Amino acid sequence: MKTALLQIFIAIITACSLNAEVIVGCDYWSDFGANAEYWLDDSDLYIIAHGDSEGFWLNCSGYAGYVPSTEIKHGEFAYYAMCDALCETGSGTVSARVDESIGYCEMDTEECFPCWFAQLNFQTIALETMAATGSARAGYNKAMLVHPECAGCVRYHSNLPAPPPLTVGLNIVPIIAPLLLRTEK
Repeated sequence: MKTALLQIFIAIITACSLNAEVIVGCDYWSDFGANAEYWLDDSDLYIIAHGDSEGFWLNCSGYAGYVPSTEIKHGEFAYYAMCDALCETGSGTVSARVDESIGYCEMDTEECFPCWFAQLNFQTIALETMAATGSARAGYNKAMLVHPECAGCVRYHSNLPAPPPLTVGLNIVPIIAPLLLRTEK
């Protein structure tokens, strides 16, 4: 659908629930990166690495080291496939670098182990829905409906201002009273 040049980081997972010894280089995660590249726009960000809310460890493409959140590009959306990316939000965290994000929290715990088996499908549903609707929240909600085993393990975060409260109900009241009077006759 989309051929995007994404800022994709794929790293060896060393502390999550997965057995790092089985992973050869970055090839294990290539399906995740290809899936993200298919659905995301050039302005979106996708990171799959071992990391937390303050940054991640990159060990691919000839580079090895820690990348702090301050070095992550600003953008509209990010999918953080990092064990603890969205456990904390706010200033100085990876979530502060984008308007909206979907990411993991405590994926290295026993409670989240069942969610690992659903991650590629969860990601596909979330990104496909987001591409179709333009809403990261809608993508997250749909994926969570299909994969309730990921509740608490995958989170949605927004830095966008909250929409104003609806005032439609206040404007309808003067119209309803005359309509009710007409039906009583």
